[in-house]
Amino acid sequence: MPGLHNFSTHIVVDESHVWIANTLNNNVLKVDRMTLETTTIIPPSDFTPYPYEITVDDQFFYINSDNFVNNVFVKTLYKMDKLSHALLSIVPIGSNTLKSMTMDEDSVWITSSMADTYLVYRIDKETLTVTSINVGNSPNGIATDKDSVWVVNRN
Repeated sequence: MPGLHNFSTHIVVDESHVWIANTLNNNVLKVDRMTLETTTIIPPSDFTPYPYEITVDDQFFYINSDNFVNNVFVKTLYKMDKLSHALLSIVPIGSNTLKSMTMDEDSVWITSSMADTYLVYRIDKETLTVTSINVGNSPNGIATDKDSVWVVNRN
């Protein structure tokens, strides 16, 4: 597939497209499921490496990424318009390593761990308020259903 790098880190599917976080190329690929036509979404200049995970809903797509600020990687959530690909919001999350990401109707959920800090972040999709929740050792995967958030730990 054109533009696909050998270090694409995450893939999600919606009703009409496949979305790929293409980390080393610092972009997102949007692939039409029927025609396989690929659109490369080049993030704005303030979007710095690297898009790790992506999730989509009916109107928006969200990317978690490292953003290099004052010689420090700040973990960041980007909210972008699904149709125009415009950057709508930048939400700094902190300095812990962001791992898995999912969403439900109201929130984006991201697992995070570094040293002895193990968190799940809940980001309200409307207000973009970030809430951190302490969880067990090394949260590595996350999923939601209509009632719950499920986290799997590596250890």
